[in-house]
Amino acid sequence: MTRPTRSENGKPAPTEASHDRLLDLLKETNEQLVLSALRAQEAAERAEAARLATAQSEARFRSLVTTSAAIVWRADAAGRVEVDAEGWRRFTGATVEAGAPAGGWLAALHPD
Repeated sequence: MTRPTRSENGKPAPTEASHDRLLDLLKETNEQLVLSALRAQEAAERAEAARLATAQSEARFRSLVTTSAAIVWRADAAGRVEVDAEGWRRFTGATVEAGAPAGGWLAALHPD
């Protein structure tokens, strides 16, 4: 039976098998880090694409609102006006502030 080799500090000296295992662990860790970095980059790219698509959609909507002869506004689910058009203000004579209560634009409509 052979005694394990000791290093200068008295601890067992590393063997070729322990080096190989350490290298395998480093490779696995490196692969996991690379995959995580790639996933993070892909997520950031998707988020940027979504932000850009939202900005483009908002620009198209604003263009519609500002250039349309129609009366255009956008309200939230509770009926509070979020965006109104210049045409709306010219037609009704009303000033509708963002977040105004629904009665602000409903009051301008004919009951029929």
